[in-house]
Amino acid sequence: MNTRQLTYLLFGAMCLSFVAYSQQWDMKIKALSTQLTNHPTYPVYDSLHFLVTEHYLQLTPQERSGIRTLLEKQAKSSSVTLCTRKEKGSKITIKGRLLDVHQKPISRAGLYIFHADNKGYYAPTDSALKKMNEADPRLFGFLTTDELGNYSFQTVRPASYPNKFNGRFIPQHIHINCTATGYKNLNIQMVFEDAPAMKDTYWQEWAKKQKYPVVRLHYDKDNRLYGICDLTLNR
Repeated sequence: MNTRQLTYLLFGAMCLSFVAYSQQWDMKIKALSTQLTNHPTYPVYDSLHFLVTEHYLQLTPQERSGIRTLLEKQAKSSSVTLCTRKEKGSKITIKGRLLDVHQKPISRAGLYIFHADNKGYYAPTDSALKKMNEADPRLFGFLTTDELGNYSFQTVRPASYPNKFNGRFIPQHIHINCTATGYKNLNIQMVFEDAPAMKDTYWQEWAKKQKYPVVRLHYDKDNRLYGICDLTLNR
């Protein structure tokens, strides 16, 4: 066997291996998707969800998009966990209520939450591509408010973006997009009161002008960090 034949053989073996690897993920996604559609349970929901958070680069953009679409459709709970326990960063819980302008609860509203990781990136490719991929984040979650408008989510505290914006580091923040029948959509950035960037009056005025919630984190009786973030929708 000459060098060219050996090269073709190795290349063919690599292609077959790649196809088999892709088929493995495809089969896993289809199996979990079928289970979630036919017999929805929290463990199955989380298993499909965490395929994206734990194996982002092994999935195609189309596969990640398909998973998100199904997760949003099947999001019946008022609570969601955005990552597994092994995710690096300080664990936090954010909870609150979704209300109208008269302080009445809005039930069965959909919330989409996403944010950067503890290095300030939305996706593993952000650093190499030098762009923040907010449209395809690794850490995300969907939930539906309960009858009293309550919601909560567990995640890790995001870092500020690695690069400055107009000479300033952007405050650590979490995106929360709300939709409810009969109300205007609300897309906000929840920022942290003790974030280093929030010492800058520029960002304080920015949050005030945009009506973004500034959340203070506290420790509960079990020494776990949590914050309260109530939101208001307009008709």
